[in-house]
Amino acid sequence: MAMQCLRCQAENAADHRYCKACGGPLQPGEVAGDLERAHFLERQGRMAEAAQEYRKALSLDPENVDARYGHGLLLYHEGHLNEAIGEFQRAVSLNATFADAHFTLSVCYYRKCMFEESVSAARQVLAIDPTYFPALYRCGRALFHLGKLDEAIQALEELVRHQPSNTIAYYHLGTAYERKRLWDQAIQAFSRVAAENPRDASSHYHLGLNYRRRMQNDLAVGAFMRVLELDPTDAAAAEQLQNLQK
Repeated sequence: MAMQCLRCQAENAADHRYCKACGGPLQPGEVAGDLERAHFLERQGRMAEAAQEYRKALSLDPENVDARYGHGLLLYHEGHLNEAIGEFQRAVSLNATFADAHFTLSVCYYRKCMFEESVSAARQVLAIDPTYFPALYRCGRALFHLGKLDEAIQALEELVRHQPSNTIAYYHLGTAYERKRLWDQAIQAFSRVAAENPRDASSHYHLGLNYRRRMQNDLAVGAFMRVLELDPTDAAAAEQLQNLQK
């Protein structure tokens, strides 16, 4: 009976261990083959079967970092955060310089509101690769939730220096400035977001709040009116506008 290679779909004899076309592993019982099948099944959306292949690979080689990481990602996307954290922790214990595993560990901790741990994992990533900018963002957001606003601002400011078109970072930088009562800096940050995404009602709303705080009422009125143009049902913007027009 012929065996089809999952990597290139070439037909091979049943007793072949490796594909004659691409060299990929064919037989079960080979870690590389289990991982190849797991990746193929994931691409097909067959997650339960992919998980079985990862577990097969790990039963053969419990210290296979790729299998640990791949299984962890699958668990994460299935919503099994505790199990995913366990796999990522094992992956970084096996390879301390595995930046992607440290990063996904940081994301898992963040989703569980374990912000100290999220910061620590994100900083591990940045120690390995200072240009791993998603980790800088994750670090800034976790620091914000810890109330460490100066450190959060420092991380997000560094991020937008490297990625000046990152409007999500600018938005959260604006919220950090607001917490510090730095109204002018907040206006600058939300203005960047509104310029890039003029239909983002939330950035216009924050602009209105900060213009009002700076006693720039005409600009505040314009910002809240823009919110209502974008979302006529926004009760908060309508109330702000009504108060300003009294």
